Parts: sequence; structure tokens; C-alpha cells
Amino acid sequence: MPFQQRDNMLRESTIAQDYWQSLINKIMKEERDDSNREKKARFKHEHDSVELQKQKNKLIELLENTIDKNQHISPTNSLNSSYENYPMS
Repeated sequence: MPFQQRDNMLRESTIAQDYWQSLINKIMKEERDDSNREKKARFKHEHDSVELQKQKNKLIELLENTIDKNQHISPTNSLNSSYENYPMS
């Protein structure tokens, strides 16, 4: 009888150890996943920021080109010059 009791206690102890070990592993995996999610989110944010900066630079370049083209238009073709030729009373 004492041997059977000891075997039962060892079996219960092993089951408890297995349970706690699996719980610890699960928690550690979740922490790694959280860390990976944070890294991915940070990378995505940085990537999106770079993309937005590129778009901003393209828009600025386009705007500058448009301004340059408009400055080369002859005064007779510009709307402002037509108003200048006819003073308002």
C-alpha cells in the first residue's frame, strides 16, 4: 500500500509539473508573440513614415515644377495681367 500511495503522489506531482510547465511555456510564447507584434508594428510605422515622406517629397517637387512652369508663362496669357490691363473704377 505505501508503494501505491507513493506512485500516486509521484504521478500527481508529474501531472502538476507538466501542467505548470505547459502554462509557463504558453505565457512565454505569448510574451514573444507580443514582442514580435510590437516589433512588427514599430517597423510598419517606420515604413509608413518613410513612404509618407517620399510622397511628400514628390508632391513638393511637383508643386515646385508647376510653380516654375507658371512663372515662365507670358504675362499676356496670365489671368492676373488681364486684370492689370483693365483698372477697376
